[in-house]
Amino acid sequence: RRDIPVVLNHDYRNTGTAASLALGSQLASEWVVSLDGDLLVRPEDFRAIYDSPVPCLGVCRSRTAKPVWATLGEDSSVRMLSQEVESEFEWSGLAKMTRAVAVQLGTNHVFTGLNSSLPAASVLVDCVEVDDQNDLRIATEWCRQLDGMQSDAE
Repeated sequence: RRDIPVVLNHDYRNTGTAASLALGSQLASEWVVSLDGDLLVRPEDFRAIYDSPVPCLGVCRSRTAKPVWATLGEDSSVRMLSQEVESEFEWSGLAKMTRAVAVQLGTNHVFTGLNSSLPAASVLVDCVEVDDQNDLRIATEWCRQLDGMQSDAE
């Protein structure tokens, strides 16, 4: 599509996903919504993030093999993202941030760069991440259930 710019991070091997997101965010006007390419999210949950009037992070109950745990405050805001400090919640990989935050994410992992802009609102999302064959089986069943719920609603 000619109306969608494509930005390449030619130094990805050394800079990682945070730098890739920061590069692409330079073209944004005010807001950036980021979602990992291996993440499936219910449409209404994606819409809740997209429509949020404030920066927010999608969180879910911890269930992946190598989570980025999300420590929530008493007001349910995300206070810290970490691979070391365990929590009952993990960051899904879905985020809405200002362009200013996105272009300053640095290098390596997106969650590392996001920590400097916390706290941020949390949105509980239903999602699945596909990292391996087992995740693919789980995602397939998740999609079937989601499709069944949508059929029942019609």
